[in-house]
Amino acid sequence: MMIRNQTRNRVIGLTCAAILLTSGCVKKDIPVVALEDMTYSWTVEKITDDLETVKLSNADAVIDACTGERTTELGGDFTVYNPFLAHGSYNMPEGGYHHIKVVSYVKGKEFYVLCQDETTYNLVAETIDEIPEFVDLASGKKMTNHPSLDTVSDSVRETFFELKDQYDSTGQSILILEDSLIQLTPSLYGSIGFSLGEQGMEIQLIDFTPFSTDIDHIGLALGYDEETEQAYLLLSYGDRYFNSAPLEIFSRADLMQTIPYIYLSAKPVFTKDVLEPHVQTPVYEISYEQDGQPVTEEIRLTYRPGVFEEGQADRPAEQVPTYKDEGPLLYLHTKPFDDESPIRDSEMMRAAGTDVNALLEAISHAKPVSRAGDEQEYRYLTIFEGMKSQEFEVSYKQRSKKLDIYLTDAKREQTFKLTSEGAETFLSYFPEVRP
Repeated sequence: MMIRNQTRNRVIGLTCAAILLTSGCVKKDIPVVALEDMTYSWTVEKITDDLETVKLSNADAVIDACTGERTTELGGDFTVYNPFLAHGSYNMPEGGYHHIKVVSYVKGKEFYVLCQDETTYNLVAETIDEIPEFVDLASGKKMTNHPSLDTVSDSVRETFFELKDQYDSTGQSILILEDSLIQLTPSLYGSIGFSLGEQGMEIQLIDFTPFSTDIDHIGLALGYDEETEQAYLLLSYGDRYFNSAPLEIFSRADLMQTIPYIYLSAKPVFTKDVLEPHVQTPVYEISYEQDGQPVTEEIRLTYRPGVFEEGQADRPAEQVPTYKDEGPLLYLHTKPFDDESPIRDSEMMRAAGTDVNALLEAISHAKPVSRAGDEQEYRYLTIFEGMKSQEFEVSYKQRSKKLDIYLTDAKREQTFKLTSEGAETFLSYFPEVRP
């Protein structure tokens, strides 16, 4: 008896295997509607020293970076390599999904990868075993945990005035107090706050990130506009940018007064080269005349280290939700949704009406079968809900009095047939399909 049962089971198994080669074995108790997180189509680019981008292939490590166990403590002085920019997108009728992620690899006490995208305010850090092979090690820049101040070098001074001349071409001319020019070396991550006087409110002035490896130094100086009688703080960022900030926005909060240039003088007074975290460090002593009276104030800089995101990453980067919609959307379309070849409006139709619950109910009650029907022009059905979707291949079989409708889930290799009532419901939402 046991031998007979074994033989019977083997025959059934071989029969099922043969059917799988042709039309597939029917999978019992399999749900029809099984939405999955959407998979993004990614482009990964390396940012060069010249701020150009070079497209990478086989850069899954960039896409999946910072999706494991996070760390909030980075040790040592750092070597930071040129960053990477990843664009993730998924084309859909309601406008599509888009995701941007910036990634930097860092060598310190250990190896680290640092990431930021539109879903995170702070950086995400993760300890890794090694720097990936596709990282250009020759691009490494030395950075420290804390920014530092120094007297200005000849090269930074020259660059500062070159950028200033370009800035003047925009229409505003500010005279520089040349003795006030100093330079600041950025840290890996954090910000610099600026305050004027004992009671001056602190305003965030400069942000440091590991993605700005092209900014080696920041030039600082004071200046004024003779025409408007306005004093300014002036900043140059490497050889890239120049900016000015009127000192009035940094005045005492209870007065918010303009700091005039009349008799304005300034001299650097810093004695420490490193800005200690959370310590107000005097940098300038400025003197000016206010309402006929001489005034002397100190300008202070405060370094605040960056804070890393805590906790475990909830999901891989390609599944980060960036788009929400109210309720499900169902579309029939002539070809798959594909970023390489977007679908035109004429190639898709949306389920009629605003309440698609009856259609979803009809689909969920479809029965597993071992065969499909014949293809027509609108051969795909996709269900979208939030950041999840499911695509079916649709086929049809015309009978004498009714139309059979089949839905094939290619990922699961299973075809479902709508009931007679379900097919009528389907046609009521997509009347164009009715023969």
